[in-house]
Amino acid sequence: MARRFMGRECRGHSGHVITRASEARRELPLGPPWVYTAVLMKRSLLPIVCCALFTAACGQVDAFLPDGGKPRRSCTDESPSLAVKVTDNQGTAWADATVHAVNTGSGKEIEGQTDGAGINRSINGDIGTGTVRIHAHVGNRESAVTDVQWVCGDCNCVVQPGNITLVIP
Repeated sequence: MARRFMGRECRGHSGHVITRASEARRELPLGPPWVYTAVLMKRSLLPIVCCALFTAACGQVDAFLPDGGKPRRSCTDESPSLAVKVTDNQGTAWADATVHAVNTGSGKEIEGQTDGAGINRSINGDIGTGTVRIHAHVGNRESAVTDVQWVCGDCNCVVQPGNITLVIP
C-alpha cells in the first residue's frame, strides 16, 4: 500500500511509490543538516510555515499603537513665546512698559516688562490654548487690546500671529 500525504502518493527520486517510512529515509541525500531541511521544504508544508512565521515576526506592524494609533512624537522642552513690541505713536520703543495677557477661556494671566528695545517675550505656551487678550501700559497710558490665538497640542503650542506691536499713545 502506497503512503499518502494530503491525499497524494509519495514518490521517491527514482519515481517509484514509497510504501514504508524506511524507504522515505533512504530517499534523503547524505550530507549536512541544511540539505535535509532543503529536501523537507520541497516535500512538506515547511515553506508555508516559514513564510507565515517570517510575516508574523518581521513583516507585520500592529494595526493600533498602544497610544490609540497616533504616530509617536518626540517632544522638546522648548516653549515658544510671543514677541510683543511696545512703541509710541512715532515708533519709538517703550522701555519698562508692562505687558499684560489674559486667556479669555481659562482666566490665566501672564505679565512682564519690556526690555530696552521695547520687546517682551514673557507670554508663552503656559498661558494655554485659546484666545489671549494682550495690552500694554506705562503709568496711566494704555494701548489698545489685541487678541492672539494659542493652539496647544500634545507637545507644544503655536501662536498666531507670532509677534505683535502695541502702540501706547
